[in-house]
Amino acid sequence: MVKILDIYEAKDSKYIKPFRVKFEKNEKIFQWDCMKVHDSVSVLLYHRKKDAFLLVKQLRIPALLRELNLGEIYVVG
Repeated sequence: MVKILDIYEAKDSKYIKPFRVKFEKNEKIFQWDCMKVHDSVSVLLYHRKKDAFLLVKQLRIPALLRELNLGEIYVVG
């Protein structure tokens, strides 16, 4: 059981850095919110005898928030 204790802005995260890009396309000005993230590693394991891939279930908090309909909560500070 997972219980969400708080949701708040992560201004000083060492893992993600949000930034906004302002650009022009076809003489119109646009802006796009982006996220710089740290490098990650992915591994896909294959079991030869079972002729199957090994998948590991992991807790992903953003996916949990979306499932609980909390994904649209933003902290303005």
